[in-house]
Amino acid sequence: MEEWTLTNTSSMDHPFHLHVWPKQIIEESGPGTNPAIWQDVVNVPANGRVKVRVASKDFWGRSVYHCHILDHEDLGMMGAIEVR
Repeated sequence: MEEWTLTNTSSMDHPFHLHVWPKQIIEESGPGTNPAIWQDVVNVPANGRVKVRVASKDFWGRSVYHCHILDHEDLGMMGAIEVR
């Protein structure tokens, strides 16, 4: 289990998607979310942040993450991670 803080310093929302693993949203630009919810795509609001938990126990290997706005993805808002 890892905890990630997704930070958006732009003036536009970014729907963040991580292939393979759903994310448990635990905090959205402030106090914790009660109860924590699981989502496949997480909106990271303009000038905001979202804290998520990712459990990688069911899959090992390489996966991709990206913004779900295609123009943003095409401009480089994407990357890959490797879980071992």
